[in-house]
Amino acid sequence: VMYLILMILSVQLSFAVEPASEEFIQRDQWVAAKFEGKQPEIPAQPGLIVLANYGPVQQNTRDGQPLRIVDQQFKRGLYCHANSSVVVRLPGPAKSFSAQVGIDTNGQYGGGSIIFIVKSGDKELYRSPVMHRGEAAQSATVDLNGATEFMLIVNDSGDNINSDQASWADAKVTFANG
Repeated sequence: VMYLILMILSVQLSFAVEPASEEFIQRDQWVAAKFEGKQPEIPAQPGLIVLANYGPVQQNTRDGQPLRIVDQQFKRGLYCHANSSVVVRLPGPAKSFSAQVGIDTNGQYGGGSIIFIVKSGDKELYRSPVMHRGEAAQSATVDLNGATEFMLIVNDSGDNINSDQASWADAKVTFANG
């Protein structure tokens, strides 16, 4: 009887399990990475990537206060300080980007002179004139032509970064699907 039970168990245990197709894909990626030096492509995730900025980039605020350009207050946007480069990665193709740009006038700082730039790939889509503290916000609107990534850049105007506090106020992306 014991012999019969062992025989039945050994027959049931001897069936092989076939690897799933995903396991073969993972094996091939591992082999390629280890022996051929090929790393798997990881899709880019939507969000902001700060490449350069003097201090933290702040969303919808400057030090806890609403964004302000001269006497105009804004509820949303990005506060940056020159020299600044921020990559904007989107979840899908975009039609356009728009913002009100200018020097943020929260605080008791004087001076400041900056240039706002929007780029997609190697192409410059927008460049403001040199903007100074006390000047009204300027409307920046660009056609993104289906891009899924673009850059917001704030440069000093060549004099230094003192008081070069920038607001991309009312920043808005319109997606290709509306």
